[in-house]
Amino acid sequence: MNTLYIQSASEVTADWLGKVLGSQISKLFSRENLAFNSSVAHLEVEYSSNPRGLPNRVLVKINKDHDGQNEIQFYRFTEGMQLSMIPRRLGMGYDSESGLSYLLLEDISETHTPPVSREQLKILNGVPSQAHLKSSVDAVAEFHAAFWEHPSFGTIPDTTEMRWWYRDEEFHRKHMERRAGEWVKFKEMYSRDVPQEWLAVGESALAALPRLFENRIKPRLSPMRALTMSQGDCYLSQFLVPQTESGSSYLIDFQDACVNFPTYDLVYMFASFWTREQRKPYEEPLLRQYLSALQHKGMQYDWDALSDDYRVCLCYMFFDAVWNATAGASKEYWFPKINCLVFAYRDWDCTSL
Repeated sequence: MNTLYIQSASEVTADWLGKVLGSQISKLFSRENLAFNSSVAHLEVEYSSNPRGLPNRVLVKINKDHDGQNEIQFYRFTEGMQLSMIPRRLGMGYDSESGLSYLLLEDISETHTPPVSREQLKILNGVPSQAHLKSSVDAVAEFHAAFWEHPSFGTIPDTTEMRWWYRDEEFHRKHMERRAGEWVKFKEMYSRDVPQEWLAVGESALAALPRLFENRIKPRLSPMRALTMSQGDCYLSQFLVPQTESGSSYLIDFQDACVNFPTYDLVYMFASFWTREQRKPYEEPLLRQYLSALQHKGMQYDWDALSDDYRVCLCYMFFDAVWNATAGASKEYWFPKINCLVFAYRDWDCTSL
């Protein structure tokens, strides 16, 4: 195996970093970051030779067990594209034999920070300032516009294919079987402990999925109409916003990137961990801001189409939260998530789809 592939960010040395960056490192200071699903460290670097004009602050991300494959494929797909909403990529690699990968990005943590933390989301305290909300929406709109109906969709397995939930009829059939099984398990585990309304929503949404696929999804698959690249795990904690509340925001973490409905990311942002009271003043204005940004860039998409897609994604996202509950996630995580999605499902009248 290539010696550039390491097991942890704690193994980063000046020699290793110099080889990856193609520069000579004279001093290196490392500070590990307790990331959720990767080994991450912030590096302060001094160069004895820096022909590429590299930054002095670098973020290194190490993954095992092939967990970084899709993200590396995403960055390779985007090489040559001008994506100002993504921090500068400095180096990357993925080893298919060992499943190890590394990714080096410019570290912008001195000037930018997540608008909310994962912990804040779980306790339903995840509404950033209005300036940070608008900046985050601008970033995701710019990201989606850059990949809208991209001609290279379908060329890289998983990364540029439609999400496996509804990639084609066979994928959707298997997805339905999985969700039906998880729903049975959820009811066995929690039916006495959750509101009856949750069970009613689950039954309604599950029954609707075949119809939604046939009428709303399948006709868009072959032409890839009004589809884009999705970040795939787009909670508000996945953004980096300027600490001064002025300036542009960034989108990070593309381990789950794939082709999807544009509203898939928006449901993560606004419906998964916002209560009805939190959504009411912000949701529609932010969705309209997003739509306006797309239309300004020439995307053929309107409010009716966005609303329809948002409702479809709510139906499917409900079962992602059910899976969280049956797969062993803590109740502190899945309970507020399902509760928020149930209210959004009702408020958007998803039963009428």
